[in-house]
Amino acid sequence: MEKNNTLGQIKTYFESALQSPAYQAWQKEAKLAWDFYDGSQWESDEISKLAELGQPAIVINKIAAKIDNIAGTEVAGRTRMAYRSRSGQPQEEKAAQILTDLLSFVAERAELPQEMSRCFRAGLVCGIGWLETGVASGTTGAEIFIKNDDELSVVWDPLAREADLSDARFVARERWLDAEAVRETELLGKQVTQRTQQEEERLAQRGLADSTAAQSLRRQRALDEQDAQKTLSLQKEELGSQIRNEKLALQQNLFNTASQQKDAALARTARAATSSLGDAVALNTQRQASILDYYNASNGNSSSGLGSVFGNALGRSAGSSIGGTLGGGIGGPAGSAAGSWLGSWLFSKK
Repeated sequence: MEKNNTLGQIKTYFESALQSPAYQAWQKEAKLAWDFYDGSQWESDEISKLAELGQPAIVINKIAAKIDNIAGTEVAGRTRMAYRSRSGQPQEEKAAQILTDLLSFVAERAELPQEMSRCFRAGLVCGIGWLETGVASGTTGAEIFIKNDDELSVVWDPLAREADLSDARFVARERWLDAEAVRETELLGKQVTQRTQQEEERLAQRGLADSTAAQSLRRQRALDEQDAQKTLSLQKEELGSQIRNEKLALQQNLFNTASQQKDAALARTARAATSSLGDAVALNTQRQASILDYYNASNGNSSSGLGSVFGNALGRSAGSSIGGTLGGGIGGPAGSAAGSWLGSWLFSKK
């Protein structure tokens, strides 16, 4: 009964935090901050408008450069943590050295500098970063782990007032699990409970509840539970990795589609500009040819059998337009030659 009450209280805390306006506002701002850092600084409607105009959504990401520069100062200023004796007595000096060596060993195995750098960068981007410290079963026994946690998956008490959340009633994490993983977790819990009851009953019946053998049995049971939980965690991480890869593939497909649409819009704009330029050149050629025909006529010069200059120019213009239309801009020269001959025949002076 007490366990059910505790779970109900935890659920109430968690749901109230998720629905808190302060937490929701921070989540929205944090996601926007990461988008800007990653270079996604245009709204979808803005990208659509630019695509209609044939303009690419160019991003000059100065935010990421600034943050990376500050994050580099943290890497350059890394220090080595150590324990020191207050009294200077030989016994305390020896204990401090042992603790320093232990801390260095844990930090090296857990890749503490890299994890702290990720946490620091997250704090620069969205204002908060998280480091999780715990004990997990490894290949050689229990291992201390220190890893950076996703700040967007951590939920804290919205009524906390201290900057380090030291006055928070709770700090929780949310994880998305599939139904199969939930069933496996519940099954593991039932199996552990049944095993514990059976083993404790046998020890009590034999009068070995406080014996060394009972303590060894309990330690082995705890290790077995840790191994089973680690196996489930690996399965969950693999599932999460698959989901992330699918999301990345979907985003890449959407990006490729948008790029193709922008390329098509740019091609249409270029063809329109080329066509307009060709029409202007043809019109200018016609005007110059007409002036030259007038000059020849005023001087008593007759056109040759190949036709007037204006006829040739008009024919080339019409032929180029027809050839460009039929050939998509490729058959322009052939169309121009045919049009030139046609114009010479139609507009030649007898």
